[in-house]
Amino acid sequence: MRFASSQSQDSAFIKRFLILPMFRPDEKDMYNAAEAHFPELSPSCLRVFAKVAFELNNLKDDELVMDIRELISWIATSKVLDEEISVGFTIAFTSKLSSEARSRADILLEQLFPEEMFLSISQLK
Repeated sequence: MRFASSQSQDSAFIKRFLILPMFRPDEKDMYNAAEAHFPELSPSCLRVFAKVAFELNNLKDDELVMDIRELISWIATSKVLDEEISVGFTIAFTSKLSSEARSRADILLEQLFPEEMFLSISQLK
């Protein structure tokens, strides 16, 4: 595809924007971000959320990447609704995914925390 005269779209994009390599947050980074936003929640509760986000990112599937904003959104949604954390997971994260990706994300949550996924955030404390 040509863009703005003879440049390709990629080269035009590269010339107009600064592209920075970003680090991929590890489980500790995810936990620290969650703790900074929700200091009132127990460490064990926050570890559940951070572990799921980290393991999703480890799947190396671009559609299943959960960034820190989505992690915070998931925790906030789960906290407000006080429903099973799997409900907050669906609302804040998997609802935007394709059905295949949604299925893989739900399976991962169930494999990592088969009992905890049916608890509310207040029950995880």
